[in-house]
Amino acid sequence: RAESTAAHANFETLHRTADFLRTAKETLGTRYLGGMQAAFERNLQRLDASSGLHAVIDPQLSVSVRDGSMTRDLATASRGTRDLLNFSARLALTEVLSAGSEQPFLLLDDPFVNLDEVHLQAALSYLRALGREKQILYLVCHKSRATASGEERKRS
Repeated sequence: RAESTAAHANFETLHRTADFLRTAKETLGTRYLGGMQAAFERNLQRLDASSGLHAVIDPQLSVSVRDGSMTRDLATASRGTRDLLNFSARLALTEVLSAGSEQPFLLLDDPFVNLDEVHLQAALSYLRALGREKQILYLVCHKSRATASGEERKRS
């Protein structure tokens, strides 16, 4: 009997927790989605102005690629495009959650590993500009990226 009562209490706790998490997710989506979409588009434009890439964030905070009037799943995009879109989305979420408060630092573990040289240079240029507003720790594991970042820093 005691085990049954404890199991029932645990079930009720799990049920309430699931309800709280569902409500929090819905609130996050509705409260921040508009600002997040605008920040996402702005970041994407700065990272990849040349391609004219368009994407949207849905209320579940999933990214989809817009191709004319069609919407495609992110998995259909190239790795480099997915890197740009995912980075833009994460940065947008950081911006809307910290709006009006102290800016958090960014810890980046080589988020642009799949970019070609042109897109990598654009991304590094954007990070340098962003670094004027917030602290960024950018970790790389390839000498070519470390050299590119270091030489860019020397020119700045």
